[in-house]
Amino acid sequence: MPAHVLVVEDDPSVRRALERILRGLGCEADLAGDSAAAFLQIDSRRYDLVLCDIRLPDRDGFGVLAKVRQTAA
Repeated sequence: MPAHVLVVEDDPSVRRALERILRGLGCEADLAGDSAAAFLQIDSRRYDLVLCDIRLPDRDGFGVLAKVRQTAA
């Protein structure tokens, strides 16, 4: 069963590069460009790994990771 990974990154080129790497490793990768999009993803699925940029345009990445912790509890 492939790992489910959420990539939260506002830079499109970095986001696409991480997606290619993860898919090449056999992972299922979902992408979000900001915290609002990440929250929608987090509410709809559980992730094995979240790769999150700390400097997002609408909120810092620590807020996104706090939401991940809340949904995992």
